[in-house]
Amino acid sequence: MIKLVEIVADESVSWRSGEQSDGKVKYFLREIFINPENVIYFVEDEIMKRKLTSGLLNLNIDSRQGFTKLSLRVGKDITIVGPPSTISEKLRTNKGNLLKG
Repeated sequence: MIKLVEIVADESVSWRSGEQSDGKVKYFLREIFINPENVIYFVEDEIMKRKLTSGLLNLNIDSRQGFTKLSLRVGKDITIVGPPSTISEKLRTNKGNLLKG
């Protein structure tokens, strides 16, 4: 298992707090643990990069940061903080360190 940081869009923040929605998407970061065997492919997430450089992410992240979209076997895509080269290294390094049980 490897620990990564995922960017999550929370469009429900406004209605949960009882406020009128302003149409803006709220983003937050969370740690996620991934089994490298469940990653089908990954690519640079250029859309999230554009959102960061244009100021649409409400996160305190350096504008030079890269993002990677992971496609998982469960049919879900997630966006991870870090460029594909870094994510590739993490996946490769930890591939043999899976929990057995």
